Amino acid sequence: MEVPGDRGVPEAATSGREEGKSLGEWKGRVGSKVAAGAALGAAGGALAATLNQLSLVGTAFNMSANFAIFAGLCGTTQELIRASTSAEEVTLGNSVASGFLTGGFLCGVNRGPKSVLPGALGFGAAVGLAHYLDANFFHTQDSYKRALVCLDLLEVRDEGERRRLEEGAKSQAWSVSSLWPESLPAPIRIHSEEEVEELARKRRESLNDRMNKP
Repeated sequence: MEVPGDRGVPEAATSGREEGKSLGEWKGRVGSKVAAGAALGAAGGALAATLNQLSLVGTAFNMSANFAIFAGLCGTTQELIRASTSAEEVTLGNSVASGFLTGGFLCGVNRGPKSVLPGALGFGAAVGLAHYLDANFFHTQDSYKRALVCLDLLEVRDEGERRRLEEGAKSQAWSVSSLWPESLPAPIRIHSEEEVEELARKRRESLNDRMNKP
């Protein structure tokens, strides 16, 4: 006999899992942008400190923190715009709007009301240009997406998009053996993919045998 209301429990549980997965995807996307901004800021700070004879650690840390804050706010704004428009991906218009709002806000806080519009226009154009260059030439968003999928922080539901990411990963892959000249003796033993899989299988079997021993 079926008790009324039982059917709603699995649906609620599924809804909760979907919300948790969506939150994980959001955190993963914004977190990756914060990490990339911090790394870019640290590199730029180190270069600026070297050229201007400034404190290397202090300058690199300061620029890294500023870039990370901007990337975090801009990434969060992108996610809010994406969610409000029910878009699957961050579009060029989304990036321009996010840079415009984030740049205007930060410039207004740091330099006063007069810098809001110049900062918004400048950062909006910069973020839009970065989005365009990445979408057409560098494709770093695909690399981030593959990393998030590997970490189980992003679920790609569209079959065509999943296939595109897999094909892109294969096309970008390279091996040392393919680059080493055949006329020269290899200083190390380079295993093929099949050999690596076989070694991994044997290693797993060995570990299982050790764990199952009384």
